[in-house]
Amino acid sequence: MMGRFTKLYYLSMLIYAFGAVFFVLYSLIVMPVAEYYHEDVAQMVSPVFGNYSAFLGHLFLASIAVVTVSLLVFAISMIFARKDRVILSRRTMMLPVIMYAVAYLLLAGSSI
Repeated sequence: MMGRFTKLYYLSMLIYAFGAVFFVLYSLIVMPVAEYYHEDVAQMVSPVFGNYSAFLGHLFLASIAVVTVSLLVFAISMIFARKDRVILSRRTMMLPVIMYAVAYLLLAGSSI
C-alpha cells in the first residue's frame, strides 16, 4: 500500500514529465527557431498558432505553470515524508531538485 508521500512524489514526477513537453518545446525547439528569423517575432503570424509572439508567451507561461505545480506537489510530498518519518536517500531527494533547476535554467536561458 502506497502512503501519501509516495503518491504525491510520483504525481509530482508525472506532472514534471507532462511539463517537460512544454519547456522542451519552448526552450529547445520553438524559441531557437524564432531567433533565426530576420523579422520581429511580434509581427509574425502563423496559420496554425496565430500571432507568433502571443503563442511564445503562452507556451512560456504554460511551461512555468506546470513545472511550478510539479515543484509544489514535490515539496508537499517532502513535508509528508518528514511527518510520516520516511527515510529517504539523497538521490531520491536531490534528483528532482536538479531536474527543477534544469527546467528553470532552460526557460530562463531561452527567454534572454
